[in-house]
Amino acid sequence: MAIAGALAAPTAIISVLTAAKDIIELVQGVRETLQQVKQNRKDHKEQIEQILGLLDVVSTNCADLKPEQTGLFDAVNRLRSNLNCCLERCQDVKIPSGKWKGYWKSEPIKKTLEDIKVTVTEFLNDFGMGSNMRIERTISDNTDKLDELLALERNRASPAHPQSLNSGNQSPGSSRKTREFLLGKLHKLSKTLESNQVLTQRQYSPVYPDRLASNTHRPVLSDATNGLLAAITKTEHILQTYGIDSAADSAHSLDNLSVALMDVGLAAEASEISSFSVKIHGSINAREPSSNFAVALHNYSHHLSAFQKFNEAVGQARRAVDIYSSLHDRVFHPGRAKALDNLAACLYSVGMMKEALAASDEAVQISRDILRRKHDDEHLSADLAMFLSNRATRLASLRYYEDALKDASESHQMYRKLCQREHLSDRYTAEYADSLQVYSDLLSFRGRYKEALIPARKAVDLWRELSTINPDVYDPKLARGLLRVFDVLSGLSRLLEAQEDIRDALKIFRRLAGQSPDIYNHEYAQSLHRTARILMDQQRNEEALRLLADTLSLRGEWDTAFAAAVHDDKYICLTRLKRFAKAAEASRSAISLCEQTPGSQKRLAASRRELASALYNLSLQLKAIDPASEAVQLFRSLLAEAPDNIEVRRKLVMASRSLSLFYSDFGMREKALKYAKLSVKEGSDLGPAPADSRLLEQARSRLLYC
Repeated sequence: MAIAGALAAPTAIISVLTAAKDIIELVQGVRETLQQVKQNRKDHKEQIEQILGLLDVVSTNCADLKPEQTGLFDAVNRLRSNLNCCLERCQDVKIPSGKWKGYWKSEPIKKTLEDIKVTVTEFLNDFGMGSNMRIERTISDNTDKLDELLALERNRASPAHPQSLNSGNQSPGSSRKTREFLLGKLHKLSKTLESNQVLTQRQYSPVYPDRLASNTHRPVLSDATNGLLAAITKTEHILQTYGIDSAADSAHSLDNLSVALMDVGLAAEASEISSFSVKIHGSINAREPSSNFAVALHNYSHHLSAFQKFNEAVGQARRAVDIYSSLHDRVFHPGRAKALDNLAACLYSVGMMKEALAASDEAVQISRDILRRKHDDEHLSADLAMFLSNRATRLASLRYYEDALKDASESHQMYRKLCQREHLSDRYTAEYADSLQVYSDLLSFRGRYKEALIPARKAVDLWRELSTINPDVYDPKLARGLLRVFDVLSGLSRLLEAQEDIRDALKIFRRLAGQSPDIYNHEYAQSLHRTARILMDQQRNEEALRLLADTLSLRGEWDTAFAAAVHDDKYICLTRLKRFAKAAEASRSAISLCEQTPGSQKRLAASRRELASALYNLSLQLKAIDPASEAVQLFRSLLAEAPDNIEVRRKLVMASRSLSLFYSDFGMREKALKYAKLSVKEGSDLGPAPADSRLLEQARSRLLYC
């Protein structure tokens, strides 16, 4: 008997909690309704009657709180009584009729109505002061008990017979309360949109462009607010007309609304609405899941990823893939390919690189198979192009660089063909720019800077074009593209050509960081760092040092790789200024940061070589040998992984030559000769560029000396 009572308790506590929360929502509704009162007797009367109707619902809900919250029940009844007095005052206002209706807005009548409005506000404030605390306490007191009892309730529920949305076990008012809760949320959303508080600083960018996560993958445009208001209105209509009981329509409408919300940057609201859609779909598709349920799960995982809740996102993405896998047409189902690509993105975010690549491979294969059957379908072509670009990133993370370059090349060529079609020229511009950027980044990573410059420049041109349409959305993309152009030109030793690019990027990020420092300070710091690099190229080392100090003051504490790069540049400036002790200190800081950062072997090798040089300049040759030797070994390992990386080969040549010099100073001729030969051997494989020829000549001179 005691057990039965315990199992029945959740329903009672849920009722108490829901009633308390409903009161908060309804009183807020009263306040918002009051703000809509117009200076027209009929409208005013109708609004007061609407308030009383809301308070009837509040009073009914308060009945659930007895005997624990008698004070709250009495407060609501007192408020109703006071507002009845206001209604009577409205009815007593004498309104001229017929030809005298023009006198309606006379001062005495206006004053009477304003007095009524003030009185109503005072009554609401009096109610709120004493009652909100009671409501919050009720919620707090019951939540802990509810958690325990819900666990028992879940254990009691039979997995073989999941509770449907409208089952008899559900409390009679729960469907109504869910509907009212959602309507309250939608009402608040529409108010937010009408007050032009739509856009957030963080732009949501789906992993791929499709009608699941975004209709066109285009970010917020000027008419986005109107479209979202229309989506809210449609959802409200379904809920008001059919209620939650029309589960399929409600779930579908809520899911579409969550996508519209995410597209305008309202991530929190999108996630909450999406969770309702998933719950409703789960109830009506418990035994035979449908593709609509998979779509809802797919979108929900996107929304969770926007909050960096990647582990939860992986779970929802897996469920979506499992549902598609159970459908009879799974082999040629484009939704399954999208779900797999989404799962790959989620797995990649939690560091499961191999699993992510496997999911990405399957998504690409399915998409190719479908496209062979419908070879001229623009949506399928765009899907495949995006899957290839995403897979290129995942291949690169596992060091399959040549395969990654093939995918990235195919992706941007597919987008280029889509953009060449007249009716699609605007639809895929942003995706085309993204794919060019991925291709350029991969070429840069392989040290192929000359080839990387063309797609990097093309991407910037596209971002400039889009930025003229909507600077709030595309300016950050443009600035990031400009930073990448700088990096490519830096690899080509042509920094002076990047001055205008970096100036534009710095201007954009300075403005954005002023508006949203938490979001853009990191990229502002990156643009400052690159500006310092240009000053260094002009031998303006003191000015560069000041900018580097500003850069370090802006970086996030988590960004160790970036900070290491800044310390390396400090080393260069300080060495040029012959401040060798401080230069060694900067190198040690860089090494410490690199050791904390996975995947920073290249930077670590360079920092160890710099420390060795600083110690040598301080006449500490013996101490310089260890970091120099470690640098050579790291560069050799990196070159073994990527034999065609010219940049790594250059650094290996320089590090080997330096180590040979250090050994010579101690008379250790065999070791000096060994590393001098290594320097010449690797230098012989460099290209015919003048800088590389000079490097080879220096290596040969060292060998002759030995």
